[in-house]
Amino acid sequence: LAEGEDEDEDEEGHFTLLASSRRMPPVYGAEVVGRRVWVEWVNGKKMETYGGVVESYDASTGEHTILYEDNDRAPTVLGEQEDAGLLTWRDPTTRPAPTRAAEAE
Repeated sequence: LAEGEDEDEDEEGHFTLLASSRRMPPVYGAEVVGRRVWVEWVNGKKMETYGGVVESYDASTGEHTILYEDNDRAPTVLGEQEDAGLLTWRDPTTRPAPTRAAEAE
């Protein structure tokens, strides 16, 4: 088990991770609109890095739209991408503070 994870055994002896014990990714809101990011995408069999800017935020879905340097747009949940190591802030010395911690489902 990774640090901070717990497991539970069911009636048949199978172990499952308890969702409430997992580290939750940061949650960002409108405060990051205009911030520049690097995002890793799979292109064929290799990872490529694309630069972009957080263009907008939809509070109803929790998604931000990133406008990439090639003018493509993609909705994404920034905290999940950052937590997975696929998103970095282009100025890491001023990494934004999360709006709030994600709540366990």
